[in-house]
Amino acid sequence: MHDIQSIRKNAYIGILLTTLALLSCALLINETIITTTHEIKTRAPVVRIWPMAPFSVLCLPFLLSLTLLYIVKAIPCKQRMQTKTEGILIKSLILCFISALFCLLFLAPLQYKAMPKLGYTHCNLLQGHPNMYFTDWVKTPEWCVRGKTREWVKEQARLSGNLENP
Repeated sequence: MHDIQSIRKNAYIGILLTTLALLSCALLINETIITTTHEIKTRAPVVRIWPMAPFSVLCLPFLLSLTLLYIVKAIPCKQRMQTKTEGILIKSLILCFISALFCLLFLAPLQYKAMPKLGYTHCNLLQGHPNMYFTDWVKTPEWCVRGKTREWVKEQARLSGNLENP
């Protein structure tokens, strides 16, 4: 049997780091998925989409099973229990990889078909555009001005009196 004291010491650190990763996933879900969905639903004047956002949702089972594995390893359990927990961890890791491939191969191209149908125009000229993996979409093409912020676009929509875009 492995040294239980060192396993428990490592489990404390592992559980802490996994909990921080879980919290960051929850924050990411709120910031990217919920906010973006709400913006699209309310026909906001500007929407920023990150195609890898659903990946954070499917990472939750992996992180939870990793925490469970830390606990099972720290408490001397039967080998069968550890094997089952490791199996759950491996299956959730495979789910994470599949979801990452799905996001990259299907969701990224899908936004280029769906967003124009909703009346949005692709715009990567706005200030604060973090990197190539995020995509900005504006409701009116004239609002896609290099160096302007998303707040400026929202202000332009408000000033234009467009009732569809508050």
